[in-house]
Amino acid sequence: MNKIKVSLVLIAISMLSVSGQVVAKVNPFNQAMALTTKYMPAAMIKMWDTEHLTWRAQLLHAACTKDFHGINQEINASFSLVHDYILDQAILNGELSEGSVKLALQDAAKLHYKIYSSAYRYGYTYRIKVLQKYHPEITPILCDDAKNMSEQYLADNAPMLPWQHTSSLKNETWRANILAMRIMNKRFFPAYLARQRQFGHLVDAQIYTMIKNDIKTYELFAEVTGSYAFQDLLTDEIAKAYKLARNKKLPNSPWLAIYTKKAAVWASQAYMQSTISALKRAEEKYPNIYQDIKQHMDSYIELQLNELEAEKERLKQRTATN
Repeated sequence: MNKIKVSLVLIAISMLSVSGQVVAKVNPFNQAMALTTKYMPAAMIKMWDTEHLTWRAQLLHAACTKDFHGINQEINASFSLVHDYILDQAILNGELSEGSVKLALQDAAKLHYKIYSSAYRYGYTYRIKVLQKYHPEITPILCDDAKNMSEQYLADNAPMLPWQHTSSLKNETWRANILAMRIMNKRFFPAYLARQRQFGHLVDAQIYTMIKNDIKTYELFAEVTGSYAFQDLLTDEIAKAYKLARNKKLPNSPWLAIYTKKAAVWASQAYMQSTISALKRAEEKYPNIYQDIKQHMDSYIELQLNELEAEKERLKQRTATN
């Protein structure tokens, strides 16, 4: 781990150790992030109470046609439901102290939602494509159903709620927070995809162990996917993209470290949940092939276990070179 990454981690740890209540009185983004983290899981569930059929229809349609317009529209429109739930809960529980927190909350919720929904969209459509690749016989009926469903459950075309902090940062009090959020909004998900291309097979094996309720093997994979080195891959990819685009180093900001860690959790949860959802859909609709899928999970877990030590070394070398 290089000096920049060490300093980012140490500063992030020291800032996280400060009383959240004290910092929140000074920095509205701190409270906004805390409220988003607290209420967004329930907000997503509440949104899906009414929107899950449309999400599923448009995700299946995107997987079959490579046309993501519908699901992107639905993702944009659904954010207002998520944001309003978080805002309402914060107000009901007396946690919204001032107007600046309300403005910061919209941006914090939007950042987390965009990362979560992007990872969910990727995970679901990717898993459907994998199923089609190894079981092409399901494609005609799957895609016919997707077409009919996407016409029955049309995506809403309402725009996503806007960012609240869009002006110049020159005289902005919370410049470091806003800059970190802008960098994350633009750079995090491509960095996440880059890490998936390198080590996504370990993530998939870990998800399969969860489905099979194999806690012992799950923890073996978690030693890798939960490691600092695995997290560092995201920072490395963000830094490379930033340097390429701006011709300067990534800012040495503690907020980048904090937001990257939070974003990684949201993206990982979304990918896991979308993968399980797609596989559950396959189990319900195509029980005749699901036995083959279960056998594949067993062999895939075994394969990745056999390669796990080599993958740990590859991860170590990968992070050592950055």
